[in-house]
Amino acid sequence: MADEQIKKKEIESALAKIPDGDFLETSKDLLDVLGYRSQRTLKLSGNVDDFIQKLPAENEDTETEREFRVEAESVELVFQVTDDEIADSQQVLFEAPAFDKGMTKSFMFFV
Repeated sequence: MADEQIKKKEIESALAKIPDGDFLETSKDLLDVLGYRSQRTLKLSGNVDDFIQKLPAENEDTETEREFRVEAESVELVFQVTDDEIADSQQVLFEAPAFDKGMTKSFMFFV
């Protein structure tokens, strides 16, 4: 029970830092507390149109994409976590792996 309380406090602390901190960095910190870490990233401009152009959907100009363009002020890729990294509970990474557009067994975290 004590471990759960410590983890809850760590999560609360990470969440509390988000409004006043750098959104991308504080998002990385929160994901770190939750156990997600990766060096796989792709530097994006933050511009929604650039994001859609860089990572186009299979079916372009859907209602969801149009709504995203209207509602999102900006978008950043925090990182990509692959199934291999998830399987490794220690999250031990070797040299910074490259972002992999073809990696289908992965999670991508965006802010």
